[in-house]
Amino acid sequence: VPHRDLLLNEQETRRLEDLYALDVLDTPPEERFDRITRLAKSIFGTPVALVSLLDRERQWFKSNQGLAVNETPRSNAICEHTVREASHLVIPDLSQDDRFRDNPLVTDDPKLKFYAGAVLRSVNGHPLGTLCILDYVPRQFTNQQVAVLKQIAAMVERELNEGYRLQLWRQSLFEQTLYQHDGLPGERLFAERCERTLGY
Repeated sequence: VPHRDLLLNEQETRRLEDLYALDVLDTPPEERFDRITRLAKSIFGTPVALVSLLDRERQWFKSNQGLAVNETPRSNAICEHTVREASHLVIPDLSQDDRFRDNPLVTDDPKLKFYAGAVLRSVNGHPLGTLCILDYVPRQFTNQQVAVLKQIAAMVERELNEGYRLQLWRQSLFEQTLYQHDGLPGERLFAERCERTLGY
């Protein structure tokens, strides 16, 4: 059991490193994400659609269409269960599910009943959070609807990782200009170091 706990802790550490590398937590709302959650609400006809990111102790919403709060304790996060899945989680009636029937989001306001979420992953494959839709009444969700939800989640995932990919590309380009293919310093790096040493 200790070995399993150690493995889980390592996975969580890497997951959080990837999340923090995006530099997106606690940033203002952005139209590129809100456009996607509005689309999800429209397609599925739900009152709530969220881009939910799982921080160390909380669930924070990068995009929030329809919910009065912008974060919840991670212990209450339904998305906490979703990120353990391979791709998605659907709960037709939260109040009838043993995992969620006592959740404050179900028993108290907003008294959620239906949940469907698709996992959002980093470029390294670690789960960052979800694109999820919620309703105040139970719902059935077809396999076709799951496929559409996953397609919409892929749009969010692309937007989330865009900045990080650009950062990696810039770093790679920078290293290519400074180093030769064999890893030795290139002419530009040599010239810069000479200038620094000589005090130019």
